[in-house]
Amino acid sequence: MSSLTISRSSTFFIIFFFLCLITNGLAADFHVKRYGAKANGNSDDSQAIMRAWKDACMSRKASKVVISGGRYVVNSMKFKGPCMAPIHIQMEGRLEAPLNIQHMKSGDNWIIFEYINALTISGKGIFDGRGSLAWKQNQCASSGKCDSLPIIPSRVAISDVGFRNIVGTSTTRVAVKLVCSRGYPCKNVKLSNINLRYIGTNGTAISECSNVKPTISGRVMPPACTRAFAI
Repeated sequence: MSSLTISRSSTFFIIFFFLCLITNGLAADFHVKRYGAKANGNSDDSQAIMRAWKDACMSRKASKVVISGGRYVVNSMKFKGPCMAPIHIQMEGRLEAPLNIQHMKSGDNWIIFEYINALTISGKGIFDGRGSLAWKQNQCASSGKCDSLPIIPSRVAISDVGFRNIVGTSTTRVAVKLVCSRGYPCKNVKLSNINLRYIGTNGTAISECSNVKPTISGRVMPPACTRAFAI
């Protein structure tokens, strides 16, 4: 009887230890709705998404921020690294800028990614900056009070970035634009299974590249780097 009890305990310990090894090897998922995101097209979900990003970025193993289906109204957000391990954003919902651009806390910048290595963005979600609404609210052209900022070459190095499984439409002919600094060219940029269609009448969709040579896998439309230019 005692030997049977020991055997069961040993078996349980071995199975438990094995499951722990499997669990530790999996990427950690951070669902933004678990952090309070409502995805109802009305509430400001910026802080919930930023909290999920912060925890994922601090994870010591590969992590994934999951933005599931729904409409997320978000203010200016900065996804900032460096992160502790490779990080993946699975984008299935729709991120929408505020209806009133006066609510934008960072001026002209809505969503920023910076100082991140090994970043992957995938999914069928949409980044909707509400451009047509913002243009109507910008009084620069009518008032003449426009900021004139100097153009300064970027000194930010971008590497290990992947875009995959992106499907949608573009209101501009340049559907994909990868612009990197001449002094700090982008490295290890990967494009996989991208299908963006131009809905205008001025030809077909194209892509533009500067100081980057992306690695292509699967079907990528428009073809990567249709037009190359230097900056």
